[in-house]
Amino acid sequence: NPESALDILEALKSCPEIPSLSISLAKMQLTASCLNALLIQDDWAWFFGDTSEYVSVFVECSENIYNMAHPNQLEDSRLTACSSLVAMLPSFNIRKLRGKMTPILQYGVINCLNAAILLLQDEDVDVRNAATLFASQLKRSSLLPQNCDISSSLGLEAVILFALDELTEVIEMFVPVSSILNAPSTISSNATSSVGKKQQLFKRGDGINVYEEPVFMLYTYDHVIRLYCEKVGQLNLIVDYKSVLAKADEVISSYEEHKNQALYKPSYFDLTEYEKLTRLSVLLKLLPQENVCKQPPSEEIQQQLNILQQKISAFMHDY
Repeated sequence: NPESALDILEALKSCPEIPSLSISLAKMQLTASCLNALLIQDDWAWFFGDTSEYVSVFVECSENIYNMAHPNQLEDSRLTACSSLVAMLPSFNIRKLRGKMTPILQYGVINCLNAAILLLQDEDVDVRNAATLFASQLKRSSLLPQNCDISSSLGLEAVILFALDELTEVIEMFVPVSSILNAPSTISSNATSSVGKKQQLFKRGDGINVYEEPVFMLYTYDHVIRLYCEKVGQLNLIVDYKSVLAKADEVISSYEEHKNQALYKPSYFDLTEYEKLTRLSVLLKLLPQENVCKQPPSEEIQQQLNILQQKISAFMHDY
């Protein structure tokens, strides 16, 4: 009922802030349900015009969901993030997002889908199952099995394909895209940066998700993006090829400089370094793919990308 939803949202605005996690989670889920009630209406655009206060409410709610989805949050918080995503599910399925929603609203949807990506990798099976429920009921790409329950792995692909198809205007903010596209900024060219680090099997510290497999996820992102661009449509990513080539060349030169030294040994590498090299390798292979970039690379740049990617793959193979 949209009238009731409006009344509840107005009442929530005037509620005093109470330092209670359970109340904050309840408010988040209630807000998500009310926003969904407005978004599924035929006149939804009236509620979410450029100057509407509900736009900021929607974005704030999406940011809260994303924050609560992180592994450093309590299990109850992550489960409530899943419930809030499910509450907003009808609006995602009914509404045509591409070309209809303003970029700021699409940014809110991207926050929700980024939260789903995190929750589908959660170390707690109950959280993963709750996130998979959301993914299985999300409007499904024709590239995936239809009218059936899906696993967490296929759920991940369903969320990625949905975002690639519906949110092209803000797709650079989507984690599966940004984690690859921003690879040059995440890796240090200093080949001695990891020297002296203590090697250990698991990361240590609060909020660490020992279930996640970042390298596997990168390859999954790459596979789904390639599949989408090959079978469905164009992403139109804007890429500075000169910057990518310069950074990759800088990294390779640094590794080659220490090739015959003790640093160039398996003990030198750690998972984080390997993950960063994987990001760069995946990016170099993805950029020449048809329909990925708005301005496709020239033949000369494609050759350079291929040469650099092969060199990085050689370093990773030696590891």
